[in-house]
Amino acid sequence: MRHISPEELIALHDANINRYGGLPGMSDPGRAEAIIGRVQARVAYEEITDLFEVSATYLVATARGHIFNDANKRTALNSALLFLRRNGVQVFDSPELADLTVGAATG
Repeated sequence: MRHISPEELIALHDANINRYGGLPGMSDPGRAEAIIGRVQARVAYEEITDLFEVSATYLVATARGHIFNDANKRTALNSALLFLRRNGVQVFDSPELADLTVGAATG
């Protein structure tokens, strides 16, 4: 299973800000490591092998973590999709992804 690094999570956020606009930056760069660590710890502790469940964990952890000044939901969705693609899952764009992401962020 090929995970996302904290640096990649930050790069995804920066790419979203550059493309769509918004407030750049984050209050504490160490929080990206915490988000990624949370995902990897859950995967290891609960022995999760389902790629979609891991992807959902990236989505929820990033969306609810609010580690960036802006674009948390966009970054969350991009991290989930990147994880799937990196692990060989072909992903197609769908209008439902926006609603799914908002739902993940709000619980």
